[in-house]
Amino acid sequence: MSIFTKIKELNFPPDQYIVFGGAAIAARGIRETKDADILVTQELLDECSQDNQWQTHPRLDPNEPAGLDNGIIEIYSTIGGGFSTNFKELRANADIIDDIPFCSLEDVIRIKEAYGREKDLKDVELIKQYLLSRNRPV
Repeated sequence: MSIFTKIKELNFPPDQYIVFGGAAIAARGIRETKDADILVTQELLDECSQDNQWQTHPRLDPNEPAGLDNGIIEIYSTIGGGFSTNFKELRANADIIDDIPFCSLEDVIRIKEAYGREKDLKDVELIKQYLLSRNRPV
């Protein structure tokens, strides 16, 4: 079963979540992923915290609010990693692919650059190559 099927099975209200990170890259066929990071509204995170399928998931920075994890999918109410924007802005820029809202590649680049880890910077290069191959500005 694909990660995208798993996302759809969550039955999240489409206006209350957006997929970011590696799954947003995989949705465009740039690289594969085995998990998904999803930004959700605080209300949706609170609702999911009452469901036994979700476990608390700590952040890389312990000062950032924890998220939830079901083994394949992690959900958060903030992006973290020093990236500052709000849900509404990311959702407004989203690309809908197969009925799932994904962060725009431009926003994925911004997020990955804010995190600055080696794996994130490799993803940034993959995205830039992808955009250039489609004659889109980087």
